Amino acid sequence: MYRRIVPILVLIACAAGAGAQSTKSAAIEAEPLTYVRDGEVQGCGVRLTGGEPSTPASSWFDVSFNVFRRGVGIAQSIAYEIRRSDLEGDSRPAKVPVQSAWLSGGAGSTRRGENIERRDSLIYMLAADEVLALFETVAAGEPLTLGIKRWDQRTDAVYTGTPTLSSDSRLEISTCLARLAE
Repeated sequence: MYRRIVPILVLIACAAGAGAQSTKSAAIEAEPLTYVRDGEVQGCGVRLTGGEPSTPASSWFDVSFNVFRRGVGIAQSIAYEIRRSDLEGDSRPAKVPVQSAWLSGGAGSTRRGENIERRDSLIYMLAADEVLALFETVAAGEPLTLGIKRWDQRTDAVYTGTPTLSSDSRLEISTCLARLAE
C-alpha cells in the first residue's frame, strides 16, 4: 500500500499549480482530512461536498474517503435536502436517509456501500487500493463520479465533477500521506 503513496505525492505536487475546475453536472469542493492520535497520523482522507439546486428540493452530498495506518479504507456518505420554501428563511438543510452510495475515479469504480436499515448516513469499508486510486484521481485533477441512492428514490443520484482543491489543501494531503507512510 505505501509504495502507491509516493506516486500520489508526486501527482499532488505536480498538479498544485493547475487549479481544478468543475466539469459536467456538479461543482465538487474537496478538503483534506487528517486523523491524529497521540501526535501520530493515523489516517488521511478527502471530504467532497457539492450538489445541485433544483425544484422543489435541492439535493446536496457530503462524502469522504479515508485510508488508515493499518491499511483500512472507509467511505462515509451523507445526503441533504433543502426545500424551495425553506430557501427564503433561516432553515438548515435536512439530512435524508441514505440507502447506498459509491465513488468512482480514473481507472475504475469502488464498491457500493449499502445500509440495510434506514439511516441518515452510510459508512462502509473500502480496500486500501480503492482509496489510493481515489487520492490519485483527486491529485491528478481528474473528474470523479459518485452516486447516492436515498431511501425514497428508485435510482442513484449521480454527480460528476473535478474536485476543487486549493494549494494549501494539496500540501496538507501530501503531508498527511507522507506521515502516514512513515
